[in-house]
Amino acid sequence: MWNDVNLERVASYLHMNLEQIQEISRLRSLNLSPKQIARNLKLRPTEVTAILRQQAAQLEQDRAERGEVAPLYNCIVNESVAKILEGDAPNFNGNGNGFAQVFVARIDRQQLMVCSYLVDYWCLGVKNAKAIIIIQLDREASNLDL
Repeated sequence: MWNDVNLERVASYLHMNLEQIQEISRLRSLNLSPKQIARNLKLRPTEVTAILRQQAAQLEQDRAERGEVAPLYNCIVNESVAKILEGDAPNFNGNGNGFAQVFVARIDRQQLMVCSYLVDYWCLGVKNAKAIIIIQLDREASNLDL
């Protein structure tokens, strides 16, 4: 997470003490908005936002260094391929195009990240991959079963 050097650097830059930064983190973990946190601690919203952004950047950097990715939320394939994979395809004799469309969704904080892949499951493997699409979720939508 945050090492002491980063905390001290950010704290001195914003003229805050470490207790204030820790309290910002605690209040954010309770899902308070930066504006609400600023009101509670009698700070400017821009100061709170700067701390939260620095913390988020540090968390992402730490996660990347450990080789972690966001948790898998869902993996979807087209229906005909799902039937083949499950062994439910009636009289499957190998005919067909051999392609599958695969969508992989990961959810992290208030973001849903979706990638799509075109897979040739008879021969070449992954033929094409589409870039990550990031969808911002509000608090209510992040609890829905998408």
